[in-house]
Amino acid sequence: RRLTGVEAVHARARKLVARRGWDVPTALPPVEAAQWLRKAAGEEAAPLEELAWLHYRALYAGQEGTEQQARDLLRALAGLPSARSAG
Repeated sequence: RRLTGVEAVHARARKLVARRGWDVPTALPPVEAAQWLRKAAGEEAAPLEELAWLHYRALYAGQEGTEQQARDLLRALAGLPSARSAG
């Protein structure tokens, strides 16, 4: 199935995190994964946690009109440091 909307933006954010070298445990659901990253990387990872909650609301509560907010959060995540520079 093709991802669309907030779900697709969240997937792009997870790829960005991986490209920056963060090895987030794959077994963690989205919010827990974002919280793990925030503890490891600091406040620069906060947009991923907000995006994970937005993803849940879009997926399970059927909230619409949140895709632009998701894209804004993805842009905010651009400040995430690489795992190497944070370690």
